Amino acid sequence: MSSYLYLRGEKTRSFAVDVHPVVLLNMADHYMRRTEHQPHRVIGTLLGRVNVDGTVEITESFPVPHSETMDEVAVDIEYHKTMYELSRRVSTDEVIGWYATGDGGEPDENSVLIHEFYCREVASGIVPVHLLLSMAPNNSGNGDPSAKKTTSVYRKSSTDFVRAYISCGLRIGDQVLNTEFQPVQVGVISGIPEAVGYEALLDTCRHVERSDLRCVSSELDNLKSSLEQLLRLLEKVESYTQQVLQGTRKGDISVGRYISDTLSMIPQLDSTSIEKLFGDQLRDVLMILYLDKLIWANAKLAEKFLMVAAGES
Repeated sequence: MSSYLYLRGEKTRSFAVDVHPVVLLNMADHYMRRTEHQPHRVIGTLLGRVNVDGTVEITESFPVPHSETMDEVAVDIEYHKTMYELSRRVSTDEVIGWYATGDGGEPDENSVLIHEFYCREVASGIVPVHLLLSMAPNNSGNGDPSAKKTTSVYRKSSTDFVRAYISCGLRIGDQVLNTEFQPVQVGVISGIPEAVGYEALLDTCRHVERSDLRCVSSELDNLKSSLEQLLRLLEKVESYTQQVLQGTRKGDISVGRYISDTLSMIPQLDSTSIEKLFGDQLRDVLMILYLDKLIWANAKLAEKFLMVAAGES
């Protein structure tokens, strides 16, 4: 009687992993905040859902303390369970897998041990995902510029700086001989609010020089930039409409309907009302800036008083 040697994964059909930008930012922040006594990498739990089409969508994450050597690895299980119970109070997202930071290499033997723990933590029917974020300084992570865009979701293709894996077991019959990681497709997905914040961060990074780390733009700068962008978009819409009316360009029914729906959302206000609303908003922004400067001045003054009091004592 012969035995058949075959490779069987936990899930044979292909599927994709979509990651929200906030998850990647949390992973990078976790790595940057590690102490010199912590391991060379950090790990954490991934939360999300499995969509109807089988796509795994990762929406949240939280760090998990751990320690590891060449021979063993220890994960703070109680911390993981406590954080997951707290997250369940405000969200229905389930444990999807775990993340780790790396230098661009592949998962190691310790990764297999950690993955086995998360295989027991996910719900029945969910294949745990291992997300590996490269923190190598030369990794630009430029995605495909031809990003797929819809009215409510922005997608980007697979990136170089983040990779996703699922476990694949090497078996003889029902006996597992070894476990290895199989790469799967991963992309970045975000809603419109996330995309706006993501683009703002990228825009700030493009204009910040290495020798001059400037502050994030003030509210007035953001307001000016938003108005300038709005004017550019209105000019593009006007140019497109004129070309269609003049017959130099073929019209698109979906584009026309989208423009009509967008214009119908604008409240019917005269110029006086719009100017008043804009003035109120501007005064609120100036008041916030004034209070911010006032609080900063009071904090500095209190610091000086404490230094004087400490010197006299």
